[in-house]
Amino acid sequence: MSEPISPRASAALRNYRRRRTRTIGEHRGSSVSHPCRTVSYLESPEDTRLLLEGAGFAVDTIEERTEFALQFFKKGLATAADGPSPLGIHLVRGPTAREKFRNIVANIEAGRIAPVLITARR
Repeated sequence: MSEPISPRASAALRNYRRRRTRTIGEHRGSSVSHPCRTVSYLESPEDTRLLLEGAGFAVDTIEERTEFALQFFKKGLATAADGPSPLGIHLVRGPTAREKFRNIVANIEAGRIAPVLITARR
């Protein structure tokens, strides 16, 4: 079982996230589709690796997951057309889950976001 991150690393990550919250489109001329007024913009996998290492983690792998994410969200949209299942991510996403899924697919296809899986240990 992994030990929790140190209070110092936790505070550093919290401060980093707080500094990175921007109004949609404010950062780097972004035009990410998102139903909220503000969003934390995303870092590149390399910048995320550097941040994790700076917080005391060792990054084992960085795996590009674009195709998996597209298939997952498109399948979710297709099955939702028959009505929501009793259990699923839509319960966490709330009543706007379909809109959020469509936005994710559109942003992945437009190259504005690129899902990755980063495995790190401490």
